[in-house]
Amino acid sequence: MAYDEDLANRIRELVSMEEGITEKRMFGGLAFLIDGNMAVSASGQDGLLLRVDPAETDALLGKPHAHPFEMRGRAMQGWLRVDDEHVRTTRQLEKWAKIGTAYARVAGHGLAFTFEGLLIASMLYSLPFAVQPFSAEFAAVDRRLLEASWSLGVSRAETFRRIVLPLSVRGLVTGIVLSFAHTLGEFGVVLMVGGNLPGVTRTVSISIYDAVQSLDYALASRTSLVLLVVSFAILTAVYALQRSVWIKPRL
Repeated sequence: MAYDEDLANRIRELVSMEEGITEKRMFGGLAFLIDGNMAVSASGQDGLLLRVDPAETDALLGKPHAHPFEMRGRAMQGWLRVDDEHVRTTRQLEKWAKIGTAYARVAGHGLAFTFEGLLIASMLYSLPFAVQPFSAEFAAVDRRLLEASWSLGVSRAETFRRIVLPLSVRGLVTGIVLSFAHTLGEFGVVLMVGGNLPGVTRTVSISIYDAVQSLDYALASRTSLVLLVVSFAILTAVYALQRSVWIKPRL
């Protein structure tokens, strides 16, 4: 569903004098950001979407026509939806817009809606896909080599660097590639943490989402096909590594 352009214009008039204000398409609507931090948005699901102090979320939810913002069925602290009926007048809209802009100004340059924040969130979310290959390869290292190193007075850290890591290249590469492949098509974490900032946090999955939202199914199909081909190539490379086609197995 497209956002209300009239509502977006009214928000623009209210926040136009704020320093560092920018506009970005996010969550199917048009968001207004201050120094890169989202403040308020004309929601793609009607009404208003805004950022608030997480500590004040419950109190603000007690106000008429205010609802929690849900991501995958989970209410998100620090986010609010306000019904279109409650922002009909300039006074009503200004009250909510001030709350959003005030928090965005105080929040400063956090990790939300930044490339750094998206990178950290994606690494943490995809970490389980790397743990299993890493641990399996580390466990396969001949313990006699480790004990021989320790008996020569080499520290555990140095033994890990000079013996375990070189013998675990296959598992390390597999884990990193699997994590990257998973992150490549991830949607929920990207949208929640990074938003949709072109040139900053916009990913392939978000591009597909935007194309569908714009009813450009041809573009969405082409982008999906590219993602499918890349994913297939990555998985082929992973299985080739596991079968020791490219990396010589340890003796």
